Amino acid sequence: MPDNLKKGMRVPPQNMDAEKAFLGSIMLRPEALHEMFDLVSPSSFYSEKNNRIYAVMLELFGKSQPIDLLSLSSRLREKNMQEQVGGMSYLTELVNSVPSAANLRHYGEIIQKKHLMRELIHASEHIAGLGYSEEEDVEELLDRAEKRIFEVTHFSRTKSYIELKDALGEAWESSSIPHLMGYLKMISNRPLLASAANDALIDLAKKENVDAIAKGLEEQDAFVR
Repeated sequence: MPDNLKKGMRVPPQNMDAEKAFLGSIMLRPEALHEMFDLVSPSSFYSEKNNRIYAVMLELFGKSQPIDLLSLSSRLREKNMQEQVGGMSYLTELVNSVPSAANLRHYGEIIQKKHLMRELIHASEHIAGLGYSEEEDVEELLDRAEKRIFEVTHFSRTKSYIELKDALGEAWESSSIPHLMGYLKMISNRPLLASAANDALIDLAKKENVDAIAKGLEEQDAFVR
């Protein structure tokens, strides 16, 4: 019996089968990864090795590189992470664990639901701790508790946006503005995600002193808001 069960601790909400099926589905249908940006981020995974594998998948996508078994394994090896995630045998297991790659979004929804449940547990523990802060102003404590719950309800989209910006950073370094502009147009039917992507592109353009492109993106901003 696991040590945490011996101590009477409850296992946090998670679904390892969904995590494995999700990652395996991406290797089978890498073109569908862009549909997951607004749903699943690396931190959504309960398993640390699944977290790392998905982060590398996003990196490969950002560089417009294949996300198949061989390419993923090669990139993990370059980053000295292959053994940490279970090696080629685990990557193969991910592919073989997929009931149907067509259900990718369903697996992602399960992963994100479990993730938000874990975040709710963390928030409740934080709020419980506030209840013992008798020396502090009660209104301030209530504001902090409300803020923590707000963070949970908006956690998914915020984390996805931050990590999307990181993925775009990889794409910027390896490739080109036209590729990123094409991506922005591709997701324009998702206003929140497109808005975040547009902001990321503006920041990147300014960072690289590409003033003309940054100005153009700002002028187009209305099309994604």
